[in-house]
Amino acid sequence: MTEQQSSFPRRDAEGRIRFLGDLLGISLAGWVIGVLALVLFDWAFSSFGANGAGRANGWLSVILPVWLFWEDFRAWEFGAARVMAGLVAAAVAVVVGLLVA
Repeated sequence: MTEQQSSFPRRDAEGRIRFLGDLLGISLAGWVIGVLALVLFDWAFSSFGANGAGRANGWLSVILPVWLFWEDFRAWEFGAARVMAGLVAAAVAVVVGLLVA
């Protein structure tokens, strides 16, 4: 009898994340790590006089969540659901970008 190891996030046989809570939890943790890294880089550059404080690019904080979503998106086979998910994601990105701008 083989003992199954539990891992987080829980994935199915194809490598897709099985539960929405796992996907959101990991993406939130990645975002928090990204924000902390952004603050650290901003502090380091401003302390060396290379740049003023608060002038680092905020896109650095979303690298890990985007990577997670991209890898989970790639794990799904090509089909109508994948195309619709891509279109909805693009529309949400444009709307959120316009609201932030």
